[in-house]
Order: sequence, then C-alpha cells, then structure tokens
Amino acid sequence: MKQFSEALQRQVGRAVFDRTGLSAQYYFAIEYANDDAPPEVTLPTLFAALKELGLRIEKQKGAVETLVIDRIDKIPTEN
Repeated sequence: MKQFSEALQRQVGRAVFDRTGLSAQYYFAIEYANDDAPPEVTLPTLFAALKELGLRIEKQKGAVETLVIDRIDKIPTEN
C-alpha cells in the first residue's frame, strides 16, 4: 500500500500517507476520469473510484519532510 499511496500523491499533488496498516502486496487497477475529462466520459472521479475499493482519503494537517536548498554553486568546489 506504500507504493499505492506514493502513486496517489503524484496524482493529487499533495502528501498521501498510508495508514491502512496493510503490509501485504496487492494488485488492482482503477479506472477514473481526470479533472479535465469531457462530460460524456462516464468513469468515476478518483475519489469515487477509491471509495468503490473500500479506501478513503481524509484531509488532515501534519508534519511533512521538506528538503530546502539554500544555494547552488555554478562551479563545484573540491572536497
């Protein structure tokens, strides 16, 4: 489920954490309509498709690891 939460993170553009407690590997496919899909597309939204699988995404506040780059030198210096 960790890999699935990482894939979801790329789709929703926010941090997604796996709190299912499931450690086994699962194989499944989800079909869903993107936000920019035309109205005639009858696929569910991403969140509706997840709900059909029995999964739910909840919005919560929390700490997230962040990498901050203060400076980049054009020419690398010797170690």
